[in-house]
Amino acid sequence: MAATRQRDDITFLPITDRPVLHDAPAWRIGGENALVGAFVQVVTKALQTT
Repeated sequence: MAATRQRDDITFLPITDRPVLHDAPAWRIGGENALVGAFVQVVTKALQTT
């Protein structure tokens, strides 16, 4: 994804200790809110059960 979506205001960090993801959630710093938190919790729980 980093190769096709280059931006000066976004830093992509490689994740090397997990299976390859085709997509991943992301949000801007300071953009956290209750809805984002709830979404991350649901996704995290779903990934733990697979």
